Amino acid sequence: MFNQFHDILCGSSIASAVRDTEQALGGAIQEAGALTNTALRCLAAAVAPSHDPADAAFLVFNLTGGLQHTPLEYEPWTTWEPSQFRLLDDAGDEVPYQDIRPENYTHAGQHRILFASRVPCFGYSLYRFVRNSPPSAPKSSLRSGPGVLESARWRLEIDQRTGGIASLMDKTAGRPVFSGLAHLPLVVEDPSDTWSHGLERFATEGTPFVLEQTELCEEGPLRSSLRVRSRSGQSTITSTYLLYDDPTLPLEIRVTVDWHGRHQLLRLCYPVALSSPAFRYEVPYGAIERAADGREYPGQRWVLASAEDGYSVAFANDAKYSYAAAGGTLFITALRSPVIAHHDPFVLDPAATYPYVDQGEQSFTLRLMAGEDIKPRTAHRLADDLLRGPLATAHVSRTGSAAQCASLLELRTGSSTAVWLKLAEEGGDAILRLLEHEGTPDTVTLAPSLDTHTVPAYGLLTLRRNRRGEWHTVNGMEDAPMP
Repeated sequence: MFNQFHDILCGSSIASAVRDTEQALGGAIQEAGALTNTALRCLAAAVAPSHDPADAAFLVFNLTGGLQHTPLEYEPWTTWEPSQFRLLDDAGDEVPYQDIRPENYTHAGQHRILFASRVPCFGYSLYRFVRNSPPSAPKSSLRSGPGVLESARWRLEIDQRTGGIASLMDKTAGRPVFSGLAHLPLVVEDPSDTWSHGLERFATEGTPFVLEQTELCEEGPLRSSLRVRSRSGQSTITSTYLLYDDPTLPLEIRVTVDWHGRHQLLRLCYPVALSSPAFRYEVPYGAIERAADGREYPGQRWVLASAEDGYSVAFANDAKYSYAAAGGTLFITALRSPVIAHHDPFVLDPAATYPYVDQGEQSFTLRLMAGEDIKPRTAHRLADDLLRGPLATAHVSRTGSAAQCASLLELRTGSSTAVWLKLAEEGGDAILRLLEHEGTPDTVTLAPSLDTHTVPAYGLLTLRRNRRGEWHTVNGMEDAPMP
């Protein structure tokens, strides 16, 4: 119950240890952020400035091992009127964008924009605003109505009783994604102690929330959004559905829960419209298929539900990593509210006052993609784009000469992903780790040397680059060649 991983990871620490853990983790995040900011600014200083010094330019960095094409929200470091500025990429091509609500309301000239950035792996791209050049009006397939969002790819309908998804239609495939109410919040009774001793599963039946309000938040050419609030007793859940015009971008759901349940848990339910689906969960440096038998399992950032006909549904989220599947339904266990650090067989006093777990407000985000070409590698990419999204910084350097779009490490892969690029624990060499997703050995080609290496099926390959630019396969400890 103290400040060590055995209890920290599962949320069963005493309250004082939780406070210590939050402070320690916050310090680590702050230090990592400062190092990232310093490193990106050093890289930015070497990049050539915009052709016109008067342009408001910024750089977008991709810290992942794959091409990153994903929504980016950015508040430019300038006061401006969007109707008078075009956004161009490094090649001079216009990039459509949408003016959205800023994070502050200090003056009328403050704006925030949404656009889909496109940045090479482990690389960067420059974007710039051209003054006195009104942007072109982008064509859009987005439509909205009461409780409905629609694009060329998707049609989303909200259930008017619960606030869940009544229907999500994949218009390209001509089939529904779900067989019943989805993103459905259920309150499930849970009398177990903090560790749920003696249990391997929670109930899958419960009481749904009741819809209170729907509100259309955005009606833009690139994105429309619908905010839905539902209630159960004193608890509320607000889900903002974001639908993009770009058919390659996922459905996004931003969730805020204000939770006051006691001896209860919150399930989110997703009954996939698949015949006998298999469920694969991300685990550290890999993934594993688990039975859809209702048992509770830990997972990481993504889950992939697949059918034998090749159609799959990928889920990624940034905070909730306890799952169960029963039949064709995936359950995300979002919250639990036992008494803090209550261990059977201690009997709680009904007349006493106790602190409870997961009380109050918390937020998380889910992204969803479906189709016939959705594989574990796609699910990994979906999670990377959510949790390791692009970083934007104003480009103020005027002395750099490097290309305005470049990758620091170009590589070609098939079924594998470069999951990490870093310095070796000892020495100044670079370390690259690659993960194979599909169960077949994959050949990786590194540029500019065109060296090739094989990532074993479902395996992790570690490469070490010496100061002569040569890549060699090493073990996971980075200190010896693989046998």
